[in-house]
Amino acid sequence: MTGELDLINDAELPSVIYMIFTKLGFSKFTIRINNRKILNGLFQSIGQEGQSVEILRIIDKIDKIGKEAVIEELEKINVEKNQINKIIEFLEIEGTNDEKLEKLKELNIENEMFNKGLEELQFVVKNMRLFGIPEKNIKVDLSIARGLDYYTGTVYETFLDDYRELRKCMFRRKI
Repeated sequence: MTGELDLINDAELPSVIYMIFTKLGFSKFTIRINNRKILNGLFQSIGQEGQSVEILRIIDKIDKIGKEAVIEELEKINVEKNQINKIIEFLEIEGTNDEKLEKLKELNIENEMFNKGLEELQFVVKNMRLFGIPEKNIKVDLSIARGLDYYTGTVYETFLDDYRELRKCMFRRKI
């Protein structure tokens, strides 16, 4: 496809951010990363493909408005209670980056988009490490969604840990 970046770029760009932040003297920052295909695949698997954009916009606000407000907003757009529970359980997957990736595999979601997104996220995290980004600066965060439609693959946000309100970087990947 014309204009499409190789997936390795999704790991290389955070490495540039890492290098810049460390050269500026920042050591306490976190690159939070996810893949929109995982989220969209989840929504397809629970029958919410038609509302995926709206659901993404809602869950992307979870840090700002909290879990209960997210649940209320999902109810307002008529997402069923059992589907909301699956979404919230998904967002609350805990552990190290590798543990989260393993738990995503263990969900056994048989959805091509979900599995492609998981494969891409594993690849990007692995290569971020190979580019020299320490584990302490990488966080797989399943709530990072970016509410805009044109984000289709890898998404990330970089936070200065002591100044979380300052979001520095966002990245998208087209399918």
